[in-house]
Amino acid sequence: MKYFTRVTCFFLFPREKGDMEPIVEQRKHPRHSVNFQGVFSSDTVQGEEGVVLDLSLEGCRVGSPIPMPTDTAIQLQIRSRQAAPIYVPCAIVRWVRGTSFGVQFQELPGHELKALTRLLWSLPPSRQDGASNPSNKA
Repeated sequence: MKYFTRVTCFFLFPREKGDMEPIVEQRKHPRHSVNFQGVFSSDTVQGEEGVVLDLSLEGCRVGSPIPMPTDTAIQLQIRSRQAAPIYVPCAIVRWVRGTSFGVQFQELPGHELKALTRLLWSLPPSRQDGASNPSNKA
């Protein structure tokens, strides 16, 4: 049996200096603020290290000085201190901002999904602070 939760978050982003407007963000799965080592590869990049941030069952934010264009397919290994590495064989870059990019997991084998679920359940709840791109759902 699968359980899904829709999380609605409100963020305030300035449109102009001093002007704050709420933006509604809806996600199927809550994000967890983490700081895990990650290693990613694509057709053009092999074995680059990054930092995995804002992790959920459907994606994460990766901090890296390596620019990754949107719509790029990558493979990602998430290395937490609490568990064995989790391998994501296919994730798509959905957005890029500065030195980070958001990915949406496309393929996650059953045993990796179980491992990711266990890892996320072991983490404390995160306050949604708007650190990720609010207009995307990765």
